[in-house]
Parts: sequence; structure tokens; C-alpha cells
Amino acid sequence: METIVAPITPLVTSAVIMLRISGEKALECANNLKLADGKYLKKENIKSRHVYTGIFLDSDGSVLDEVVFYFFKSPASYTGEDVLEISFHGNPHIVRKALSIIYDKGIRAAEPGEFTKRAFLNGKLDLTQAESVASLIESKTDKGVYYSFRQLKGSLSKKLIDIKNSLVDISSVIEAYVDFPEDDLSDHDADFVIDRLDNVLNDISLLIESYKKFRYQREGLKIVIVGKPNVGKSSLLNSLLEEERAIVSEIPGTTRDFIEEAISINGIPVRLMDTAGLRGEGDFIENRGIEKARDKIEDSDIVLVVLDLSNEIDAEDRKILDMTKDKNRIVLGNKDDLVENASNYTKSIVDLSVSAKYRSNFKLLEDLIYNSVSSDDSELLAGEVITTERHVILLKTLYETLNSVKDKVFSEHLDLISIDMGMALDIISEFTGDKYTEEILDN
Repeated sequence: METIVAPITPLVTSAVIMLRISGEKALECANNLKLADGKYLKKENIKSRHVYTGIFLDSDGSVLDEVVFYFFKSPASYTGEDVLEISFHGNPHIVRKALSIIYDKGIRAAEPGEFTKRAFLNGKLDLTQAESVASLIESKTDKGVYYSFRQLKGSLSKKLIDIKNSLVDISSVIEAYVDFPEDDLSDHDADFVIDRLDNVLNDISLLIESYKKFRYQREGLKIVIVGKPNVGKSSLLNSLLEEERAIVSEIPGTTRDFIEEAISINGIPVRLMDTAGLRGEGDFIENRGIEKARDKIEDSDIVLVVLDLSNEIDAEDRKILDMTKDKNRIVLGNKDDLVENASNYTKSIVDLSVSAKYRSNFKLLEDLIYNSVSSDDSELLAGEVITTERHVILLKTLYETLNSVKDKVFSEHLDLISIDMGMALDIISEFTGDKYTEEILDN
């Protein structure tokens, strides 16, 4: 493969900018390196995993920069190839000049993710580990980093191997009967197949569910505030932000579209959205805002349903409660500063009473939001998590395939089950990269 080079730190003004060169020609760049004592270091004398200080020479032999560099001999490197890493002072102009010199040696710029792609192709990582690198970089919480790092170290790969071994055991039983078609599947072997399938299907269900639970740790929470006009949604947004972001008015329907802001709640990044008031028919603009609000509800992790404690719950409130009943929601009774005692019916619906105007019970609200998504953390810490949409798609396909196998155990020919089991094993191979396409790898 061609030798490639790229900055592995941002190419911006900083203390240090580091270049990584990977491939057969990596050590040719040593010809531009001179030790601090003035001696030239021949590439055949460079020791692996030794740190050197020296200067990087321009193409005319003049000094370009004082650098630190080290070499990793194949296969003991991140990519599995010969790798040279050079740390420059953090002036992008210097590094761009160094890159130009390196390009002249027939070394090309690496594509995004190409170092990790080569690590996979050279057997340093399987595909699930390679994908976890992006998850690790993009995670926005401590736990998100923890889950991604576990996958990088192979925890998901081990779980998939366990599933694959169970599928191989099932296939072995099925294939034995396919080879002897005159024999029917015995009750004992049928029970074995069903039992193994149930265990695998349960494991797959837990993995699929883990993706939903993990997403907020990696991407942050999406919280949408909904309610009928003038219940205090914009005031709630302003109070959570501790600034006046939304216009607050006594006139119902002030918010016609939606407002989105970023905050942090107990260390979790949150995208907080204030939506148009949900009610019956309005003008065209208002109706478009309500349509967007419905879309935001569907895409959210948590819905904050706001009710006005100073008024009785009406048909519009009930409609909103019905619309959000299947969502992870928190029902807030706002304006508790205006009422001494809400009705028993309202109390039975409301999860927490607050005053957006005076920020009363807001610490309890933040704890309620955090607890509504973190209650399953102990389960996640004990199990494995799925971090990419590709994994979820494969798992859903695998689940459907194995469910079909289970339905056929007592009702159809075993050769059809054998075909389905082959498909299931192929799906597992796509996970780890035992089988892959260039399209999957490029993605």
C-alpha cells in the first residue's frame, strides 16, 4: 500500500502539531532529520520506540524546525506498518511546509480515518474496535468515553464471539440432520436449539436496547418542552438557561417556531428545545410550528410536558398528555407560586411542581432529568453497549433471521433453517469484519 501522512493533532496554532507517516517509505523522511548534536541519523540506525530530538531540514538543507520524533517498526505500531511520528512547534505554516517536503517523496495525504482503516486491514483491530475509535473521539460524557473505550479494547467483540459460538452449535445440530434427511429432529435436539435461540435472541435484544441508552452519553440528551400556549414553556427555558433567550409574553402563542439551546445538566450535554404551543387550529405559520413540535417530540430523549397549575387541566392539556404518553416524559406543574394547593387530580398527573419565574425546585428538576436516563447505567456497566447505527441495523436483521429460524424448527424443512443459519453467521462476520465490502470499509 502507498505510504500516507497526516497531522494527528489539529492543524491550528498551538504548542505542538504532530505528523504521522505510515507505510514502507516512512523512514525515507529520516533523510530530512538531523540530531540535536549535528549528526545525521541514517534510517537503518533508527531504533524502534526510541525518542529523538533534532531538526527537520528544508529541501535546500536549511533548518525548518526543531522537532521530536520516534519510529515504530512494523508490526508494532497503530497501523501495523512502519510508522514515523514527528512533533513540530505548533505553527501551521511550518507544518504545511514539512508536508510539502514529505509529499515530494511520493507520500500522499491520508484520507479521513485511513490510519484506523489500515489498522483493521493489518489485523490490529477488528471492525467493531475500529468503529469505536470514532465513538471514543466523539463522546461528550465520561461514561460515553468509558463505553467506547471498552469496545475499543474488544469487549463487544468477545460478546459477538459468544453469540457466534452459540450459532455454530445450533448450526451443527441442524446440519447433522440435513446430512441424514430420513431422521426427524428429536425432541431433545429441538429443545436444545430453541433454548440456545432464546438465549441469543435475548442477548441481541439487550444489545439493541443499549444503543438507545448509550446515545445520550455519546451525543448528549435531546429534551423538548411542550404544552399548550401560555403555560410557561419559554419561561422554563429561560430559567434553565439562566438567561432571557425566549421572549416571554402574556399573549398566548408567542413562540411560533422552536428555539434550541445547549446546556449541561449534571455533567450531561443537553440540547433543549422550546416549541410552539400545541392547541387546535391556528393560522398557517402557527400550524407549521405545531407540526415541527410533533417532529421534535418523536426525535427527543425526554419530553417536558408543562401544565399550568393556576388553571384546571382542560381538553388541550389532556390531548398533549395523550400524545406523549409513550415517550420518556416528565410532567411539570408550572406557576406553583400562584396556587396554594393544586387539585388532587392535577397532583396525580404532575411529577414535579415548579415555578419557572422564581426557579423553585429546579435542582429537583435537573436530578429528575438525570435520573430518568441514568437509571440503567448499572445495567450498561455490567453488559455491553452498541455505539453505531450500523451495528443496530445488523442486529435487527440478525434478530429477524433467528426469529424466523425459531418459527421453522417444528414446521418446515431443516434445509431452509440451514440457509437461515448461514445468513445469521454471515451477519456476525460483517460485525467484526471477517467479511466486508469496500463500501462498508470506506464508510
